[in-house]
Amino acid sequence: MKKKLTFIRLKTSSILFWIQERLYCTQREAVIFLSLVVLIFIAHGMRILRANISPFDDAYYASSDSLFNVLSARADSLDSIDSLFTSTSRFSFQDRKSMAEHYAEVELYIMVDTLEKPLVHFPININTASSTMLQALPRIGPQMASRILEYRKSQPFKTIEELKNVRGIGDKTLEKMLSLIVVQDSTNSF
Repeated sequence: MKKKLTFIRLKTSSILFWIQERLYCTQREAVIFLSLVVLIFIAHGMRILRANISPFDDAYYASSDSLFNVLSARADSLDSIDSLFTSTSRFSFQDRKSMAEHYAEVELYIMVDTLEKPLVHFPININTASSTMLQALPRIGPQMASRILEYRKSQPFKTIEELKNVRGIGDKTLEKMLSLIVVQDSTNSF
């Protein structure tokens, strides 16, 4: 047993010496390099062995496979979707056609909420802008937009500087949105 260990040490030390000579590195760096190479070979060996092992027996899926084959063959044999509806169907062909037209019209009115801000054309007239348009401005959220709308209800803005009268809007906020807003009468909106 001692002879085997001595042989392994001699073999390892000669490999380390060879690596040190070829890569111009210290003994510690050679040990780390050799360890990494051995770990990579072990990992690839495990991967090759695991690729041949199936987690489930094929008999486990046999019933599901046969059911799938029967149902897909039945679906392939249908000429069209209309052949699914028999004469005992609750709806006639005309009813189904009108329902399809109705749902196609309804689909146009479905709104989808997104995380993106709506497309807004700048500059925004702050005397006519909606809450969502105001929220497209930098540093303006739902709360700030409602404050601007409340202020605007009491009196329309005459100058851009009047935005400072709204609580929460200071010089920095106004400076960020200065090029994005205009003040016009609500009757002269574009």
